[in-house]
Amino acid sequence: QVAVLGAVSGAVLGDFSSMLASVPVFLGQAGYSREAEREADAAAVQVLRAAALSPRLMVTLFDKLAAARHKKEQEPAPAKAQDHWLGIAFASHPPDAARVQFFQAAANQR
Repeated sequence: QVAVLGAVSGAVLGDFSSMLASVPVFLGQAGYSREAEREADAAAVQVLRAAALSPRLMVTLFDKLAAARHKKEQEPAPAKAQDHWLGIAFASHPPDAARVQFFQAAANQR
């Protein structure tokens, strides 16, 4: 939100220094959001286990989401901008591949 507001004000007022100043704040917030999502994934593993369900269910969910995106966009799922190193810098969630790996590892633990 900070970066968008800075970009709009920079475009309207012609002063891009405010936009440049907001970039570190935005990147910090994105990193915080990714960490919050990792914590939410860990909590999901606990909830699934408490319900006697395998964390592998989340792997299935991500597989189905990737298939739906692939069908909709007619692109291979790994080509998504979120999985690119620059895309992840601006994404609020960890890459799907990392999340699938986390849930797969949790499913393999007992």
